[in-house]
Amino acid sequence: MPTFNIEFLLQVPTLIVVVGDPARNGAEQFLDVPSPGYLEACSAAIQNMSLAAHTLNLGTLWFSLYEKADARQIFGISEDKDPIGIICVGYPERLGKAPFRKGIEDKVRYID
Repeated sequence: MPTFNIEFLLQVPTLIVVVGDPARNGAEQFLDVPSPGYLEACSAAIQNMSLAAHTLNLGTLWFSLYEKADARQIFGISEDKDPIGIICVGYPERLGKAPFRKGIEDKVRYID
């Protein structure tokens, strides 16, 4: 796996480290087999925190964690937990424009 330059993380005013707990994913109530449902829950939490930050005029960057052992060591995360990602939070130097978005008619297909 390639290495990434993460020096910029040292300058981020606030980092939120999102950690999942595979033992408490909620899916065990409905399934007889283990499920990584906590990954989806953590991803939704990251998105929701990013949207909430935007309402406060804060900028965010979702930084996925692939080197789990390094993340556990750096942030003191136990082996039974899964470090999912980091949300970098700060005040942006400039506000970007919203990207072009296709209309719903280009993305949704109705089946009769």
